[in-house]
Amino acid sequence: MIRPITLADRQSYLAMCKEFYSGDAVLHPVPEEYFQRTFDVLMENSPYAAAYIIEQDGETAGYALLAKSFSQEAGGIVVWIEELYIHPAFQGHGLGTAFFRFLEE
Repeated sequence: MIRPITLADRQSYLAMCKEFYSGDAVLHPVPEEYFQRTFDVLMENSPYAAAYIIEQDGETAGYALLAKSFSQEAGGIVVWIEELYIHPAFQGHGLGTAFFRFLEE
């Protein structure tokens, strides 16, 4: 299941961000207050950011963070995948692929 992030997801989102930024996928640490600030912006329904929680069998398996902008070259709104994190216990189950399909639709 892929669903929009909600206020109830705060703790799991912040924990997953910390895991993501502790891994090999990033070049430098990011202050934890940035994660909190991002979550607050997401809860304000910003037109520039969106996030989704990815679940499998009722458990939180990951998240996706999107940024939106306008591009003349692209002819309109552009969606950037800022982060796609799948917890290691859920990797290899097709969740990343499912998210890309979800995004296309």
